[in-house]
Amino acid sequence: MTDALHTAIENAIDAEIRIRDFYLSAVGKVESDLSRDVLKFLAAQEMRHIADIQDFHKSIDGALIQFNLDERIAVVTRDKAREFFGQHRKDFEATVDASPHDVEIYRLALAMEKNGYTFYHTQAQAAVDERARRLFSFLEAEEIEHYELIENISAFFLDPVGWNTKEEKWFFEG
Repeated sequence: MTDALHTAIENAIDAEIRIRDFYLSAVGKVESDLSRDVLKFLAAQEMRHIADIQDFHKSIDGALIQFNLDERIAVVTRDKAREFFGQHRKDFEATVDASPHDVEIYRLALAMEKNGYTFYHTQAQAAVDERARRLFSFLEAEEIEHYELIENISAFFLDPVGWNTKEEKWFFEG
């Protein structure tokens, strides 16, 4: 493994840990239970990323660990997010709005996810190793999913009526 790839992997792990720590520290700062659940969900997703990156790192270093990126990609954030929202649908319907502090936490989370996307995009473009390129592309896509999830939640808290109208639009359009 090249020094550049090793450094990129180490930086990716460090970034995921910082993002996870941000989400966990924010859990105690938000006011709504729903916001706490969302942040815990995102922290768990970051833990999954850390495990994926560590397994990939070990497999490249020659460890006898089975790392199948295709298998990891099959279990994507979008499916986990849909499952999460399905379980919390009633919470969303009961929540009128979040505090300004909760919304600010989401704004910070958006910035962190955008930075993660930029990092992984750059690493994917620079990767010489095909497996590394695919891993970074996968993580880039995951960051996009997280960004869209947080953006959607923020939109809900800022304008619940408009959010519900947008989400139910498919019903009326057939």
